[in-house]
Amino acid sequence: MTLDHKINACAASTESNDYVAKNPRRNDRKAGAFRIDIATGRFNDFATGDRGGGIIDLAAFVYNCNIVVAADNQKLLEQYLGDTELLILDNISTLTSVKENEADSWLNIQKWLIRLRQKNISVLLIHHAGKNGGQRGSCRKEDILDTVIALKRPSDYENHEGSKFDVKFEKCRGFSGDQAKSFEARLCGNIETSFVWTMTDCEAVTKSKIKELMELGMNQREIAKELGISQPSVCRLEKGMDKP
Repeated sequence: MTLDHKINACAASTESNDYVAKNPRRNDRKAGAFRIDIATGRFNDFATGDRGGGIIDLAAFVYNCNIVVAADNQKLLEQYLGDTELLILDNISTLTSVKENEADSWLNIQKWLIRLRQKNISVLLIHHAGKNGGQRGSCRKEDILDTVIALKRPSDYENHEGSKFDVKFEKCRGFSGDQAKSFEARLCGNIETSFVWTMTDCEAVTKSKIKELMELGMNQREIAKELGISQPSVCRLEKGMDKP
């Protein structure tokens, strides 16, 4: 049964911008608590607190499944993509049930991603890092990807700095040189005025930190340990600094 038929079977009605229905996963006596925003697919069940941010969440909730794993569910989702140019899957762990350390368990999703590419739909996959700082689970996920971007906190990050992280291109198919350089991104401003993202070359930031630590009398080995980089990197960057 398709998603719309499954919801319509729950004696739904329309109120303003909401589609009001019985919760398809519960034996409601009447419709009222379960509401779906007609424009966005966002849903909310005021009786249980269940909610979701769009059509993907709604389909996953109604069918009680990880929507992007089973082939039938992938086809179901594609029905609602229309002229979509970018599909964001946030995140792999919550939207799939694949075993992260088993490469073959990713094959079904990989085939689907290739099919979406053939339809000119770009896909942004959000994934968590492991304890070692790299992506969690099998690296086979990267095989068909054009770009892999890692976001990491700077070594001297403090909580009061808010959204601030190093952006590193770990795989960059189709671009190189200056376009592939790592940079530090930071969200500046406040809610009373406005927010703006600033971008700073990571190497320039590291050089500035090395210079400050050198002025404090630290040697290359101590600086490397403080910044979490190799001693040869400290040596290379120090040589590239402008001498007073």
